[in-house]
Amino acid sequence: MQKQRTMKKEYVQKLIFYVSIIGLPLIQFMIFYLFVNFNSLLLSFKNYEMIGGELTQSFAGFTHLLDAYKLLFTEPLFAYCLKNSVVFYLLNVISGTVFSLSFSYYIYKKRNYSNFFKAMLYLPAIVSGMVLSVVFKYFFNLGIPAIVKMVTGTNILGWTDNFIVEYYMVVIYNFIISLGSNMLIYTGTMASISESSIEAAQLDGANKYQEFWYIVIPSIFRTLSLFLVTNLLTIFNGQHNIFNFFGQKASEKLYTFGYYLYIQVLGANGNLVEFPPIAALGLALTSFAIPIMFTVRWLFNKYGPSEE
Repeated sequence: MQKQRTMKKEYVQKLIFYVSIIGLPLIQFMIFYLFVNFNSLLLSFKNYEMIGGELTQSFAGFTHLLDAYKLLFTEPLFAYCLKNSVVFYLLNVISGTVFSLSFSYYIYKKRNYSNFFKAMLYLPAIVSGMVLSVVFKYFFNLGIPAIVKMVTGTNILGWTDNFIVEYYMVVIYNFIISLGSNMLIYTGTMASISESSIEAAQLDGANKYQEFWYIVIPSIFRTLSLFLVTNLLTIFNGQHNIFNFFGQKASEKLYTFGYYLYIQVLGANGNLVEFPPIAALGLALTSFAIPIMFTVRWLFNKYGPSEE
C-alpha cells in the first residue's frame, strides 16, 4: 500500500513537471499560431461595416478572396514584391547551402579556429535583429563615407541615399544574418553522422571533397531539404528585415509580399473594417505557397540522395 502511494506521488510529480515544461509553449502555440491563423482564415470571409456608429458583421463569401487574386495579377506593385521575394529566397538558399554547408563542414572536422568561426558566424543570429540592422544601416550611411573621406579626402553622400545601394545593403544584411542559424543546424546534424561511415570512406581512399559529397550530404539531406522547402514560405510571407531598415517608408521597388502585408496591417491600426481584405490576400498567397511546397518536397523525396 505504501509502495503504491509512493509510486502515485512520483507519477503526480512527474506529471506536474511535464505539464509545467510543455504547458507554456503549448499555450503559446495555440494562441499565437493556431488561433491567429484560424481567425485570419475566418476574417477572409467576413465583412465589417460601421452603420450608425456601430460595427456590424456580415458574411462576404468569396468576394474578398476574388478581389485579392485580381489585385495580385493587376497591381504593378506586386511585380516588385514577387521579384524581391524570390531574390531574397534564392539568396537565403545560397547562403544556407553553399556557404553554411562549407563552414559547417569545416567546423564539423574541427579545423583550425573552428570554434572561433562558429561563435563569430552565429553571433548575428543571437543579437537583436533591430539592433543589428540599425548598426548596419549607420555603418553604410555614416561609417563608409567617413572612411572614404579619411582615405581619399573626398566627401560622398551616405550610401542609403541611393536606391541601388539601399537594395544591396538589405541583400548583404540578409545574406549575413542567415549564415549563423543555418550553420548551427547543419553542424548539429553532421555531429550525428556515424563515425564508421566516415572511417570506411577514408579506408576506401576518399578525399575530403568525396567524403563531403558522398557521405555528409546524403546523411544530412533530410535536414537540408526541410530547410529549402520551409524557406519557400518566405517568398510569400517574409518581409526580410526591410521594416527594420526603413519602417513604413521603404521604396516600392524594395517591397516583398511579407513587407506589404505587414505595413497594411500596421496602417489598419486595429480597424476591423480593413482587416478582411488583408486576410484574404494572405489566404490567396497561401494558396500558391502550399502546392509549391508539397511539389518541391515530393521532388526531393523522389530524386534526392539516399544514405544507403
